[in-house]
Amino acid sequence: GGLAEQCFSCGVRFGGKVRRHTCPRCEAVFCKEHCSMARTIPEEEGKPKKRCNVCSKCAVALDEQCLLEHRKAALARVEQFLAGTLPPYVQDMEDTMRLKAMRIARGALAVAKSLPLPSHIRLTLEGIDICRRYGVQALGGLLLRDEVFEAINMLLRAVGEIDGLRVRDVCIGLYYLMAYQRWLRGNSPMGEEMEHRQKGSELSEEALALLLEVAPLALFVCYEVTEVGAQRLGQLRGYDLLGCYIADPADRLRRTWFLFAHRENKTAVVAIPGTASAIDIVTDIKTAPRSLEVAYGATFTAHAGMLESARLIHWELMEALKALRGAGYRVLLTGHSLGAGVAAVLAFFVRQTVPDVQCVAFGSPACVDIGFSYELESYVTTVVYCDDIVPRASVGAVQGLINDVRGVHEHWSGHLNEDLRATMARLREVWAPRYRRSHTTLSPQHPPNPGSP
Repeated sequence: GGLAEQCFSCGVRFGGKVRRHTCPRCEAVFCKEHCSMARTIPEEEGKPKKRCNVCSKCAVALDEQCLLEHRKAALARVEQFLAGTLPPYVQDMEDTMRLKAMRIARGALAVAKSLPLPSHIRLTLEGIDICRRYGVQALGGLLLRDEVFEAINMLLRAVGEIDGLRVRDVCIGLYYLMAYQRWLRGNSPMGEEMEHRQKGSELSEEALALLLEVAPLALFVCYEVTEVGAQRLGQLRGYDLLGCYIADPADRLRRTWFLFAHRENKTAVVAIPGTASAIDIVTDIKTAPRSLEVAYGATFTAHAGMLESARLIHWELMEALKALRGAGYRVLLTGHSLGAGVAAVLAFFVRQTVPDVQCVAFGSPACVDIGFSYELESYVTTVVYCDDIVPRASVGAVQGLINDVRGVHEHWSGHLNEDLRATMARLREVWAPRYRRSHTTLSPQHPPNPGSP
């Protein structure tokens, strides 16, 4: 294979800028484009397990092998749990230099931010932390709140370059748009609550109990990065960890999942975590939706990535969930953020073999069409907390926000100049405190602060 003159997949000839890349599994020779899929090759014939780039054919074969192994492992652990012989997960004590360096860096930053340092040093530390989370464009607005950076990143990740608007325009437009929305809420503090009361209904005690049952698993436990950590936190709630798959962060298709079971309550829960940041929610927001044909002739549409992730998890856990349901366990699905969308779609597949499955989706993004949402309505409960941006991060909502920013953009220049003049005036006064005239006694030598009512 190493003497091949052209790529085994596309036929491009090697030489110059086109270099040979040998797939370590099949040992065929490819160009870089066709041998760039990172996969873990299991141990075989005394060779240690290793992660490397393989060709697309070997990647598919390794994925199928991995799915089959997880399916068998999940079913085996469920059978052991039902028989009372479930072995616990154990911790691998390997601690690499990379992990140590990351812990030191995070700890140093946290300690430095807590010290009584001069303001310019604290501002530098805040800038480093914000850039770490939101990117270099955050340097332009350290006086804005973190939510603004998150919204800006979501806009740019969702639609790319916005015609006619620069990054500065988007930053300032969002700032004034948020101020306008706060003004609207201030004029009608109860308006949003009244709107929800008119369109919604009171939560039943049964539904509330279901939310409280799965919330710790969806919002806290399943964000553990190790099996032992999730096992320990689950046991504090009375749940045993029957199985899990912790996905590679670079893998946009496979999702992490955990399968818990409560022996006394006879409840099994599949928990799917979301992303570490809301910014990643819209990474694939422009992905073309995929159609799903069902048995009774209807055709639904869902987000392609979430649909495929749900299919893979269903294939892995189908036999395990059937065994638990056959043993009298109630089956619940839950997830948060991106994981909530996957859990909602997964509920549709699981319902085919477990008809009474229930799903609670915390902060689920828009991932299905209106017809699919009506299908899921009877057994999927979605929970949205206040102004959470993730459930609103659909293509239509993002486009609507861009239109609002454009509308504000026509008027903010005058407000910006006025605010800059007022800020400079405050700086000249060394940020003097401002009081209401009715609460102070001012002599003629001390005129009231500009802008005081």
